[in-house]
This record gives sequence, structure tokens and C-alpha cells, in this order.
Amino acid sequence: MDKRLGQSLIAKALLQPSDLDKALELQPGYALANLGRARVFGSRGEFDKARPAVEAAIQKDPRLAEAYWLRGFLFQREGNLEKAEEDYETTIRFDPRHFTAWACRGTMRDMRGEVGPAMTDFKEALRLAPPSWPDRPRVEARLATLRARGGSRRP
Repeated sequence: MDKRLGQSLIAKALLQPSDLDKALELQPGYALANLGRARVFGSRGEFDKARPAVEAAIQKDPRLAEAYWLRGFLFQREGNLEKAEEDYETTIRFDPRHFTAWACRGTMRDMRGEVGPAMTDFKEALRLAPPSWPDRPRVEARLATLRARGGSRRP
């Protein structure tokens, strides 16, 4: 791994909401600071705090694909699958290379028994994702299961 990339990842992991609050004080319209806050809260399991931060990011930058993905994830956690899928679709529209959004939308479709579209989404996620993607084995396994069933609906 590139040393700068590794340092950047470590720095992101150590960010605290207060660090991002300072960024927002200096530049109130900075959508990425709000998104960063949402990520920090989400990584801590503080989903009730993540939601307002991600909403603020979307309000400040309505084309910020990653914010729609994160909000979709939050909707999915709450069981609001319709809104989750809408946000995954918005993510893909704004960033067609967002492999996690493809996998998440595939999961939504798979849950509804839409096997063909789910398989298409899973294939696209795998095509776009790096080999080191942590969810790759799970997506590959689900795709293999769907293929083994001949693309038929889930029981």
C-alpha cells in the first residue's frame, strides 16, 4: 500500500466529530465535513447522530453520491427498504462506479425475489470492486447460489 494512502486511511480512522465540527466552523457549506461526521457516527454505531449529518451533507451538495449511499444504508438498517433502494439508485446515477451501491441494490432486489436484476447488480459490483474489497466473498457466494438455482426466485 502506498505510504501516503495508508497514512490518509489512518488519519480518517482517527477523526473525531469535533475535528469535523471545526471544519464546518471554518467552511459551513462543506458537505464532505458533514459526510465525514456521518461516517464517524455510523462507525461508532451512533446511527441517530449519523442521520442528521448525512442529511446536511445532501442538503449542501445534492449530487454527493456517497451521502446517498450512506443514507440508504441507514434506511436499510431501519427496515425502510424502499427508501434505501431509492438512495442506492441515486448513488449509482451520480457515481456509476460505486460498487457498494450496486451490491446493496442487488441485495434489495434479491430480498424481493428479483433474481435476474439482483444477479446483474452483483455482477456489476464485482466487476467494479477491487480484489481486496471485504464484501467480495459474500457477494460472490450469493451470486453463485443464485446461479446454482438457475436464476430462479428465492424460496
